[in-house]
Amino acid sequence: MGVIIVNEDEVKELDASVITLCDIDKQGLKKALELFGIPIPDKFAIAVQDHGYSPGMSNRIFRFDYFRDIIQKGGDLNSFAYKDNIPHRFTRMKAVERTLPGALLMDTGMAAIRGALLDNNAKLPCIAINIGNGHTLAGIIDNGRSLHYLNTIHIR
Repeated sequence: MGVIIVNEDEVKELDASVITLCDIDKQGLKKALELFGIPIPDKFAIAVQDHGYSPGMSNRIFRFDYFRDIIQKGGDLNSFAYKDNIPHRFTRMKAVERTLPGALLMDTGMAAIRGALLDNNAKLPCIAINIGNGHTLAGIIDNGRSLHYLNTIHIR
């Protein structure tokens, strides 16, 4: 496809273009918002699907084991939002943090459950379900924050 990966010191020698890969392109976002006359915000809340670093086991199982562990220890939905305390296991969140220091970060599954509770029609207690492409995450919420059960179904 015409892509050659080289060391940094070879870029000038080959007259190559540098492409920086990241989850959040802050400069690109700034340019896009400027087209609509909107300034880039100084605070961000970002949700990423982060299975985490999971040596020796399925990263999907690793992710959901972590969710269950937090819930069993009495954690609520706020326990899944990170600012300056991102666990080292979450490599993707850490990468976003390097691009957007100080951003509030959360896993997409938990963010979807939390977001569903913002619906004015949501009555507590309730079951909130995030239906994704290939997986479903469901939780029982009793007071708007506490999760009592969390399950996932992998669809193939």
